[in-house]
Amino acid sequence: MKSSHFNLIRVLLTFALSILISFQGFSQNSESLNSASFRVKFKEDRAKKLDQYTKEGKTISKNISAVTGLTTLDQLNAKHAVYNLERVFPDAGKFEERHRKYGLHLWYEVKVNSMAGTDINKIISEYRKDDNIMVAEGIYTYELHDEIQPSPTYTPDDPLLNQ
Repeated sequence: MKSSHFNLIRVLLTFALSILISFQGFSQNSESLNSASFRVKFKEDRAKKLDQYTKEGKTISKNISAVTGLTTLDQLNAKHAVYNLERVFPDAGKFEERHRKYGLHLWYEVKVNSMAGTDINKIISEYRKDDNIMVAEGIYTYELHDEIQPSPTYTPDDPLLNQ
């Protein structure tokens, strides 16, 4: 009984390993970090202040740097040439209460002047340290590729692979 379990486990591990090895060099998609924007999630009380700031007719977007009324965030925006902050999930009208219940109103896209030349990962890490922000994360874009490209270490012998 014990040996049959070990044989089954060995067969399954061998199968899984062979699958991994056969697909090792095949790349069907790729991802890259968007160098011009990232997302932040504000703390609830900061988001309320931000909402109040925009309802008073003050602007978040400016040509030079985005102004929010949150001092440390405004300093970061000026430092990194952030020109726009925009809600990821815009006002939902009659469903806005649901958005707020699930915290969707806390998420903003931060747009950085790409001419600034600063490493986006460094900017994101600085925003993570700010007291106004709960989460700061990059926006990744994905691309699908039609062709399967074998790795140099493994060449399949299927003559119909390209079809």
